[in-house]
Amino acid sequence: MANILLVDDDRDFVDAVTMVLEAEGFTVTPAFSAKQAWDVLHQGTPDVMLLDCMMEDFDSGFDLSRDIDIKFPNVPVIMLTCVRDYMSDKWKFSREEDKKWLPVSRFLEKPVSPEVLVTTVRQVLAETKK
Repeated sequence: MANILLVDDDRDFVDAVTMVLEAEGFTVTPAFSAKQAWDVLHQGTPDVMLLDCMMEDFDSGFDLSRDIDIKFPNVPVIMLTCVRDYMSDKWKFSREEDKKWLPVSRFLEKPVSPEVLVTTVRQVLAETKK
């Protein structure tokens, strides 16, 4: 099955998401910071990355997504975050409008149900196989 790089500084969240994804047959590699994720990426590229945006800095995930788009453009990124809790209620992510400053395949808000998470991962994987 697919290899997923899960990047989030919340260890409890990583543990919970790992259990959900591994129960579905995915292999999960955790990283707890943008720097650690960058190091993992240089050891081998995952099939998909789940990425939090607020980690060691408020914009760590945003910066990492742009760096990945340049150096690892074939790695699809699903941003999984609660950033809207800190932003305007009117802020919404649009892949078409925001792909230059936030080059991600999908944007999911925490909390996300296990079903939505697994479905989204499968959709993104299917799109990359085309």
